[in-house]
Amino acid sequence: MLKAEERSILFTACAGHPVASCNHCLRRFRPDQLVCHLRAPMQGFLCPECRRDVTASVSTHVSSCPAFAELHGRKAG
Repeated sequence: MLKAEERSILFTACAGHPVASCNHCLRRFRPDQLVCHLRAPMQGFLCPECRRDVTASVSTHVSSCPAFAELHGRKAG
């Protein structure tokens, strides 16, 4: 699960492009299209179509997205 600051960066830096893929629906989604589930024990992101967990897909995107890295670096520095 992303920290609150990372979620904020995700919605800012990655607003214009897909950040998650659902292997069940075979669709891709921007941050504003995802369902955020922030209560324990299931904290993460869900597909808006089938409600399956796509948190791993979002995490993969975050670790490889130049726009996220650039904004995250500015906030950290």
